[in-house]
Amino acid sequence: MHLRRWLAPALTLALVAVFALPARATPPSPPLDFTLRPLEDTRVGRPTRFEVVATPRLSGGRLTIELTPPPDVVLDGGARRRVVDRAPAFVATRFEYAAHVPPGLTRRVYVRATLEMPDGTRYTRGENLALLAGAERTPAPRAQLTSDGTSGRLLAFDGEGGAPVLAPASAQGSWIATGQFLYKDREQDATGFTGVEPDRPARRVDVQVFDATTLTVLATGATDASGNYSIPVTDALTRNVRVRMVALSSATPGLLVDVRNNASARIAYAVNGPQVNGHVPTADVNFGAVTAAAGAGGEAFNVFDVLLNGCDFFFLLEGARPNLRVTAYWEPLSVDGTYFLSSDNSVRLRGTEGYDDTVIGHEQGHFVANHWSKDQSPGGTHYIGDNHQDLRLSWSEGFATWYAASARRALGVGPRPDLYIDTDGSPGVGNLSFSYSFETPNVAANGGACEVAVTACL
Repeated sequence: MHLRRWLAPALTLALVAVFALPARATPPSPPLDFTLRPLEDTRVGRPTRFEVVATPRLSGGRLTIELTPPPDVVLDGGARRRVVDRAPAFVATRFEYAAHVPPGLTRRVYVRATLEMPDGTRYTRGENLALLAGAERTPAPRAQLTSDGTSGRLLAFDGEGGAPVLAPASAQGSWIATGQFLYKDREQDATGFTGVEPDRPARRVDVQVFDATTLTVLATGATDASGNYSIPVTDALTRNVRVRMVALSSATPGLLVDVRNNASARIAYAVNGPQVNGHVPTADVNFGAVTAAAGAGGEAFNVFDVLLNGCDFFFLLEGARPNLRVTAYWEPLSVDGTYFLSSDNSVRLRGTEGYDDTVIGHEQGHFVANHWSKDQSPGGTHYIGDNHQDLRLSWSEGFATWYAASARRALGVGPRPDLYIDTDGSPGVGNLSFSYSFETPNVAANGGACEVAVTACL
C-alpha cells in the first residue's frame, strides 16, 4: 500500500516531465540505421582505417554494403561489396576497411547500404566518408566573424563576382547602391545531385551598405524577387564602402524568416560584395552581380529561399504569409540532427542538409501544422515503409512532406516535386542518402498508418 502511494505521484511526475518536453518532429528515413566513422587519426604514409556499421530495423532481409572510392584512393582491406543474408533486426553489422589516401587531399569514399526484403522491397542509404591524411593543402572557405554594425555579429563569406561601376550621383550628399545578389544552387533528382548548379537570385534577403573600415552600417534595404537591390545612402564622407546580403528578412514587410548558425550563438550568415576604396558621396555605385558559392554561404541562402517558398505557398492558401517567425539553424559541421522544435519555432538542420530542399520544406511543414492545424504527433524517429505507425505520427509526417512538395509544385520549383530527396551534402554528382516517390511509391505504402500513403492521398 505504501509503495503504491509512492508510485502514483512518482509516475504522475514522470509523465508530466515526459510530455512537457518540446516535441521534435524529425524527417523520414529508411528502416536501416547507418554510420561511418574513422577508427584512428590519419597520418601520412599509413592507411586510413574506418568502419561501416549498418543496423536493419526489419528482419530477414539481405544486407549489402558497397564502397565506391575515387580513382586515387586504394582500398587496403575489406572487399568493395559485402553481403549478409537474412540480417537480423536491431543487430549492428560492422565492417572494417583501410584505404590509402593522397597526402593533404580530402577524398570521399561513397558507401551504400541496401536492405532487400524477401518480397523484393529495397531500402537504401548512402553516405560519403571524408578521409584526409595529414594537413589539408587547400583549406575550405571559412566564414569570418564580424560586427553587424550594431551590437551583434555576423558570419560573413566573400562572394564571387561583382565589378563595381561608379556614376555621378543625382543629389548632393546622397548616393544609391545598386546590384544583385545570387546564390549557387545544386539541383537534385532521384539519384542525388545532378551536377547542374545554377546561380539563383537571393530573394527578399536583407542588404546592408557599410563602411569597410569602421564596419558602420550606412544604409539598409532588401533584395527583390530577382535578387536586385537599390538603396539610397545618405553620407557626406569619403570612405571605403562595401555591401553585403544577410540571411534575415527584417527589411521585407510581412516576411519572418531567419537563418542562423545555432540556437546558442544565433549568428546570421552574410555574403560580402566587392569593396570600393576612397568612395566619394557624389558617386552612385553599382556593385554588380555577387554570388554566394557552395561551401561559402550558398547553403544558408538556399535554406532561406526554401523557407521563403514555404511562406509564399502559405500566402497562396491563406492570403498572407505566416505571422510567426520561423528560424532555421544550420552550420556546416552540425551533427545535432534534423528536426522541428516547437518550443522556439526552429528548423534544426544537420550540416549535410543545406541543399536538401524537401528535407528543409518538410520541417517547415511541421511548423505550419503546429500553429495552423491540430497536430498531436508524439514526434520521434520514424521510417518509410512502416504501415503500422501511430496515426498521429503518420498524419503529421505525411502532411509535412505534402507541404514541402506542394510548395514546390505550386511555385514551379524543380522538375520532380513528387520526390523526397536526402543527400549527404558532399560536392559533386550523386551523393544520395535516399529518395522515394510518393505519387507512385517505390516503398510499401498501405493505409492511414503509413506516412507515405498520407502524403500520396493529400
